[in-house]
Amino acid sequence: MRQIIIVFFFMNYLLIHSQPNEFEIGIYNVSLGGIGSGIGAVINKKPNEKFLKVFTNGFLKGSVGGALIFGSKKMVSQIYIEEKLEYNWPAKVLNSLGTSIIENASSNRGFLEQIHINIGFNRIEFYPNEDFRVKYKLMPAAFVTTFVSAIDSKPEWNLMLRSGEVIFSTNESNLNNLNAQALLTSFKVRESEIKNYSVLAHEIIHLYQYNDYNFVNPYFNNYTDKLSMANNFIKSYIYWDFNSIVIGGLYQLENINRSNYYDNFYEYEAAFFSDTLYQID
Repeated sequence: MRQIIIVFFFMNYLLIHSQPNEFEIGIYNVSLGGIGSGIGAVINKKPNEKFLKVFTNGFLKGSVGGALIFGSKKMVSQIYIEEKLEYNWPAKVLNSLGTSIIENASSNRGFLEQIHINIGFNRIEFYPNEDFRVKYKLMPAAFVTTFVSAIDSKPEWNLMLRSGEVIFSTNESNLNNLNAQALLTSFKVRESEIKNYSVLAHEIIHLYQYNDYNFVNPYFNNYTDKLSMANNFIKSYIYWDFNSIVIGGLYQLENINRSNYYDNFYEYEAAFFSDTLYQID
């Protein structure tokens, strides 16, 4: 199984190490959700279940989730087209649904056994099949990076309410001459750019990319379940966001031999859906 996971991430690297068109970006999102979920389903399969059947079931469900995620990114494009940040709410709901389906598939659970939505480092879980229970959980890595984003920054409450995302504003010197900077589930933007809808859409896509790798978290269910059994607080209120390590590592991997700013798939995809794709040298 370890060999399969290594091959998958190597294939993923080859796929994203380019400047694809919309169709190829769609294939990437669908295949990422499908293959990642198929691997997770096998890791979490029951002893009496067959490998191929479990992988196929996880792959198909994950592919549906990936398609919804791709659709949510296309919806983000409406933010800069219509200049309305409120368009992120329906996109965010669609993205959360796609991510939930993928996570369920990777956990070898029912299609919509659990649904969740993230607002910053806060994760709200819904259990529609269990008398509609609701749980709150905190994501540790996202919590830390939100604190980092907040340093020398001002919370933009109006933008947060309109978008459902955690957004801060700051001066240029705190951004190393960038217009904005995303850190997992939050981002900060130059004070002069808080009405630049293309920049806001670009950073929102980066937040969605954090969710793209949610299928990784169920890979560690056996370990996190042991921690939960040992500590009731962890069981009740902590969701381990290992996907933060994966997206961070792959982003840095994309920076190897980077010839220009958009010679990085994650920057390219964010620019593609936000009208910030400048001329590439």
